[in-house]
Amino acid sequence: MDELRVGIIGFGFMGKTHTYGYKTIPLYYSNLPFKIKLAGVCDAVPGVAERAKESLDFEFATQNPEDIFSREDINVVNVCTPNIYHKDMVLSALKAGKHVYCDKPLATCYEETKEITGVLEKYNKLVTQMALQYRFFPATMRAKELIEEGRIGKIMSFRACYLHSGSVDPNKPIGWKQDKKFGGGGVLFDLGSHIIDLIYFLLGEYSEVFANTEIIYSQRPDKR
Repeated sequence: MDELRVGIIGFGFMGKTHTYGYKTIPLYYSNLPFKIKLAGVCDAVPGVAERAKESLDFEFATQNPEDIFSREDINVVNVCTPNIYHKDMVLSALKAGKHVYCDKPLATCYEETKEITGVLEKYNKLVTQMALQYRFFPATMRAKELIEEGRIGKIMSFRACYLHSGSVDPNKPIGWKQDKKFGGGGVLFDLGSHIIDLIYFLLGEYSEVFANTEIIYSQRPDKR
């Protein structure tokens, strides 16, 4: 049986979430033609990767992403870093001949995204995916079926609400997601990317999106 050996770069909330996914795949899908092995884990914060290694059975821990890219026995690189680092991590993984699974958004701006997509043909033997998992919710897949069957008719509008409470508390200290330098675009990038993808997935190509944006809390406490 083949073994998919995964290296995870970035072990914050999303790194943990993706690790959970790898560990639970065999519980949901039986008779898989492959096994999944958590080979390496990388995080810039001292001690984080080492604790992940000890508690989650990674084979090795490191603070240097090159230790993931250079390992010939790693097949898949999973990018879970802050958005500002996505482009460099993805391109480095591709150059190292790794399959790539990247958390959304792909990059912090259009130019960086074009730089990534511009080289994909060169690496067309590799599997490249981005985490836009809401496509695969049962309700979303059923909506897709209804649309394709013509049961809904011509769709004239699309309204979406993303009810996420992660930053509702005005006293919550600012994090990297609220810092344009690291996140690229705040809630629009962090959560809106899912909504924009669902429009594309359900309705197909579109030429433009019109939106009103607002910063609910213009000031937040600094990190303590």
